[in-house]
Amino acid sequence: MTIRSEEFDDIYFSPEDGVAETEYVFLRGNNLPQNWLDKDHFTIAETGFGTGLNFFVAWDMFEQTASPQQSLHFVSFE
Repeated sequence: MTIRSEEFDDIYFSPEDGVAETEYVFLRGNNLPQNWLDKDHFTIAETGFGTGLNFFVAWDMFEQTASPQQSLHFVSFE
């Protein structure tokens, strides 16, 4: 099953492997986690929350790579 926007007749992410797509396009495309490694606070802002896949994958990566003193802020505009 593919999650599809009925209003725009568009899929939210690749039906084959949405997480791999997010890792390649969103995380690697924005040079994450390298960009947050030396920051006390890091903010990600995106347009279109959709299913939240970018949020959940970024949060997981942040938890795996950031120190406990760092904080991540994720802002999404729908």
